[in-house]
Amino acid sequence: MDLYEQLVGIYLTLFEHLALVPQFPVLFDAQGNPCFEESDGRRSYGAYPDYLAFDIKKRQAQVVQVRKVGARGGALQLTDILTSANAQPDREKIVTYIKWFAGEEFAVNWRFFVRAQNVKTLEDRLQEARQTSATITALEDVFEKLKKVMP
Repeated sequence: MDLYEQLVGIYLTLFEHLALVPQFPVLFDAQGNPCFEESDGRRSYGAYPDYLAFDIKKRQAQVVQVRKVGARGGALQLTDILTSANAQPDREKIVTYIKWFAGEEFAVNWRFFVRAQNVKTLEDRLQEARQTSATITALEDVFEKLKKVMP
């Protein structure tokens, strides 16, 4: 976990009061069933969002990805899963896993933290993929808010 991911984690716990699971493993076994890392057998699918964040009161789970590079600089897998028009099966797998892990009553939301200069690009990619359920936050906004509470 790098510094940017750690700062986002601090922001999510301090200001939004979310419970976090860092580097959350989304894994399916060879039979296509959700499983844990310590489960025996081969894996047919794996994804590792930077965080799975829980808002217990609202019964929401947020799949959180921190992306500190530009739109052309090595897109992260989770960003592609949400913004690719033909990646609906991947999105469904992740939602299925989270509901298996957390419970069916938890709504699953997508959340991205990117540089301010990349917010519009990501918004456009999400709109093209007809995926409007994601929230995008500029990393600079996170830094500014954290700066105000730092000693």
